[in-house]
Amino acid sequence: MTAPEALLNALAPGELCYQIFKVQIRWSRDSLHGQDIEGLDESHFEGLPEGRMWKSMQRHDMPKQNDTVEEIVSTTLAEWWPEIQEEEEDRNPGDPQVEVLFVRWETWCPGLHSHWAWDTGLDDTQVLASFKRFVERMEDANQGQIDAGSWQDQYCLMGAENQDRWYGFVTGEMADGKTDPPQRCSAESDIIRIRH
Repeated sequence: MTAPEALLNALAPGELCYQIFKVQIRWSRDSLHGQDIEGLDESHFEGLPEGRMWKSMQRHDMPKQNDTVEEIVSTTLAEWWPEIQEEEEDRNPGDPQVEVLFVRWETWCPGLHSHWAWDTGLDDTQVLASFKRFVERMEDANQGQIDAGSWQDQYCLMGAENQDRWYGFVTGEMADGKTDPPQRCSAESDIIRIRH
């Protein structure tokens, strides 16, 4: 699978695009005597015995390499399932299932109140220009001006439309707080993040 020509033509020198996937993990667990089931529809109990319910969480993933769906499933189970088992030990978690959906090709991937990209060697000014172009593409997609790929819903920019909200973040012994964007996470991760 290759990126759409329109996106490739819109990239600046040094800018790369990657496949973005929506990844959801779902597992069954014990319900707490009806405390956490009020108002839930049948999909939370489908196929499970009484006293069990489904819980799930999701993220978007943008593999640096062209990972297969099977590799994404394997990585997700290896990264998330041990944490879920530990956090929900008293709820008897089981039956993990991972669903992976290809969303689109893009340069930036959504995160929690942020977007991130792989560090391809762009300087900070080029990174900010790349993110601005991304935001403009998503605004155009929301208005139906460009093909949004399999992203059918309106793309939530989480406030990224307002450049005054963009910031980086530093933690550590000597610093803890907002910085000018972008945030270069670490040399090991090769990730650049813009929070908003």
